[in-house]
Amino acid sequence: MTMPLDDQAFSGRIALVTGAGAGLGRSYALRLARQGATVIVNNRAHPDRPSSAQAVVDEITAAGGTAIADHHSVQYDDQAKAMIDLAYDTYGRLDVLVCNAGVSGFGPLHEVSAEDFNAIFELNFYGTLHPVRAALARMYAAGYGRIVGTTSSAGFFHSPGGSAYAASKSALIGLFRSLSGEAIEAGVKVNLISPMAWSRMAEELLDRKYAELLDPEHCAKVVSWLASEACSVTGELLVAGGGQVYRATVVQSPGQPIGEGDIERLWPALSDLATSREVPHGMATVMDLMAAFDSAG
Repeated sequence: MTMPLDDQAFSGRIALVTGAGAGLGRSYALRLARQGATVIVNNRAHPDRPSSAQAVVDEITAAGGTAIADHHSVQYDDQAKAMIDLAYDTYGRLDVLVCNAGVSGFGPLHEVSAEDFNAIFELNFYGTLHPVRAALARMYAAGYGRIVGTTSSAGFFHSPGGSAYAASKSALIGLFRSLSGEAIEAGVKVNLISPMAWSRMAEELLDRKYAELLDPEHCAKVVSWLASEACSVTGELLVAGGGQVYRATVVQSPGQPIGEGDIERLWPALSDLATSREVPHGMATVMDLMAAFDSAG
């Protein structure tokens, strides 16, 4: 049974949002706080400027909400664990984990150094993996949790020049879809958002006239639903922005006989999306083949 997502949908809930010092993460934190959550606002500290996490906390508390700042770097296992420990040490629980921290990076693969590739992958992938791993056991013990990760269209659609970024974001799809099957029995739901929102990166690429269209608040509405008790799905990927939400998934065509290997001849049938379907799990196709083999025998 689910509850409606009202203005106090998160009353009594503790939420942690990573990368929440600006942009999308800030919008997520502010919306969750408006809906009653106590929010831990994470953003790493920079010695040469004021804490952006604390600035968001100040916004929340000025509006009558409750929040604290956290400055751990999420891509390091020990710091991610300390960030999750902060939630339990301070409030005794963590109900919602929104993994928003990330970094962009573009350039032809042969020109991207191994060091730069690793830095992008560490923050985008391990910066989600480490907090999730640190939170899971205690969410399982509580019998409840909502985890929202952040992927990108670069990770599941053609994205030339962004191989490091795309690899890190597509890896999260595999992680979350696998984890969803493990976590559901413990009452923990895990989903991904692929946001389309105005950001520093968007400002470099797009005309400013699209800033209002791509207001991060559109994405925040979707994240708050995924993070709520009302959320009825797990292992899903929602694309959101510009006032629209879309469901993205992987489909597979019906099998075609390989024969002598003339795949070109088979390509029209393999490419016909009208006959393609979702596959329920990674072993489904080979299990179907084995069942047909056994029946024929």
